[in-house]
Amino acid sequence: MDAENRTVLYIDLNHWINLAKARKNGDFTLEQRLEKLVDSGKVVIPVSAVHIMEACAIRKNQQRQDLATMLRSLSRGFVLRNLENVRYIEMESRIGNHYGIPMPQDIRPFVLTKGYLRAFGEPSIDFSTCREVDHVKSAEAEREFLQLLDDKRSLDLILSEYVPKFAKESAEAELICLGHNSARLAAKGKNLREAENDCVLELVKEFTELAVKVAKNLKLSDDLLKSNPLKYFCTKEYMVSVPTVNVWSKLSLYLSRCITEDITVNHLYDMGHLAVALPYCDIVVADSEMAHLLTFRKLHDIYGTVVYSSLEMCIDNLKG
Repeated sequence: MDAENRTVLYIDLNHWINLAKARKNGDFTLEQRLEKLVDSGKVVIPVSAVHIMEACAIRKNQQRQDLATMLRSLSRGFVLRNLENVRYIEMESRIGNHYGIPMPQDIRPFVLTKGYLRAFGEPSIDFSTCREVDHVKSAEAEREFLQLLDDKRSLDLILSEYVPKFAKESAEAELICLGHNSARLAAKGKNLREAENDCVLELVKEFTELAVKVAKNLKLSDDLLKSNPLKYFCTKEYMVSVPTVNVWSKLSLYLSRCITEDITVNHLYDMGHLAVALPYCDIVVADSEMAHLLTFRKLHDIYGTVVYSSLEMCIDNLKG
């Protein structure tokens, strides 16, 4: 992966949409400035699964395709893996090293990769049976599969379909609302530290299942696990040391304590992509609400990430 030593710049979808609108209106100012930074080899601008999912929710096909053109033009095929995939990688690296299996300490080269389909995970097909039947045809199929993963046209194919977000009156929306109200009631009367603890502890079951899955995939023996149980990894103190857990829980807590605002699918999208972007990108350009939250809670300082709400200001500082 050839993004090493470049500044990784993550741009929230609303800024991508503004770039596409500006291009349609004949204004290429910011786009060309970004293109120069990318062409110079100084900057990488990845897209995420959330970008693609939100783009699919745009009703008009031409607008989706205009956005796809912009995403493809500046990202050059680079993507951030999704939250679930990155959290697995975080745990695999930590658990492997803990049990003496050499694993990379810096996982950013795995978080940032190429191929738009990889934004949704790492698809895999077992070709072993095919190899036994016909080695030549199997090798050809494997090549075609890898070419599909790397094919930049896959973004156009995905965005050719309109996939609406669920409606406010839908069952899914009601579940989100119920969950939000429940979290809000649970946080009522508690100080910030207590509320943060509760928010992280809500993830214990999911986190434990992930740790067990990693241990199974790493083929850790029962004797090894008995001598050094996984429970160390499922404590609150350890969980908050995992970047995606820490960022996600802090953003979730903010929404549960904000009594003037209802949580929406857009908030869930924000939590999902920022939990990956903030710890693993050098610069994040978010919307004004999330940029304020990330800096107010000092999350940007924890991971050494520069946060902007203005794309133009970000480009000015990058150029300087």
